Amino acid sequence: MKRQFVPFEEEKEDEPVSYTMDPAADSLACGWMLDFFCLNLCQAFCEDDIEEFKRNRNIAEAIIHGLSRLTAHHLRTIYVCQFLTRIVEGKTLDAQFESDARLTPLESALMIWNKIRKEKETLHDQIHHLLEIQAVAVCMEKASYKEAEGVFERIFGDTEDDKPLKMKLLMIINKKDPYHPFFQCFTYKCMIDRVKIYANQVLTEKSSSFLMKAALKVVESKKDEEIFVESSSSETENRSHESLLPLSQNVLENSQHQDFDETRIKIRSRRSKRTLQSLKNSIKSTKKHIITTKDSNKNKANNETNTSERPRRWKRRAWSWDEDKKLKSGVKKYGEGHWQKILSTYTFCSRTNVMLKDRWRTLKKLELVSSDSEP
Repeated sequence: MKRQFVPFEEEKEDEPVSYTMDPAADSLACGWMLDFFCLNLCQAFCEDDIEEFKRNRNIAEAIIHGLSRLTAHHLRTIYVCQFLTRIVEGKTLDAQFESDARLTPLESALMIWNKIRKEKETLHDQIHHLLEIQAVAVCMEKASYKEAEGVFERIFGDTEDDKPLKMKLLMIINKKDPYHPFFQCFTYKCMIDRVKIYANQVLTEKSSSFLMKAALKVVESKKDEEIFVESSSSETENRSHESLLPLSQNVLENSQHQDFDETRIKIRSRRSKRTLQSLKNSIKSTKKHIITTKDSNKNKANNETNTSERPRRWKRRAWSWDEDKKLKSGVKKYGEGHWQKILSTYTFCSRTNVMLKDRWRTLKKLELVSSDSEP
């Protein structure tokens, strides 16, 4: 009797169920992260830690660009981040934040401050007046008298508000005296000190945000334990880790001041202040890991050839600061609606004219550009 062989049929694997983020949940989670990095931004500003400030500013900016929809709370947090960013660049007259290239950083800061300023609050009124004075004083200090006149005209114009201050500044500009005693009474340092008081108020407010409260609960539950995070002693493991997480140029520059090979963090929650600082250090390392992993996965996906018949889900790529700058310049030069012309004039990475149009609409919604964008 002949033995018959029945061919073996492989079982088909079930198709993985694609994960879909709920827009409302996504917006809420992004709001928690934005609150956390706004808190870090205020902390770095108060401690004059410029490098840490720039790192948190870049991450906050990426979160802002990824917001699918805005709430009033989101908008206020964005204004705080924008305001502090312009204050830090206050003396860099060629730094451009608005579509109108004439506007200096402190003029832009004044515009944002008027959106979050609370009337009849002493601190808020003091910051407002110091911004007006220093917007002129910074130009005078750099001997840019013509620019100082332009700043004066744009801030005060034909208004009759605060006439004594207006007359005093006009007299100083006409004398071209950057060292006038009036400026010594309202110095740049005085302005920074007042803004730091405001930043500390924001710190107090943001420290009670959901993300911080949830994280502090975890730390408090382990207050009697010691957590040690030590780098691996094996060179092989280090090399394999580096191959899995290639750093982009920006991340490499941001991490050059930290030595991960000799990291040893010891956390003991005896007092709330030490707990908060230790927590921030741990999360700082985690967020770098997340960012570099995303960069690695994105590069790997771009380099691989798509041989699968199963359609792949398109992943949205965040707009960079450089791309936004080119888009603003293009709209300023050609006007809204000429997206194809802007796309052919400037170099955008894998963008279409429709993407340019959608991005411009988002920038206007976030109030990152003025509504008058015609050349």
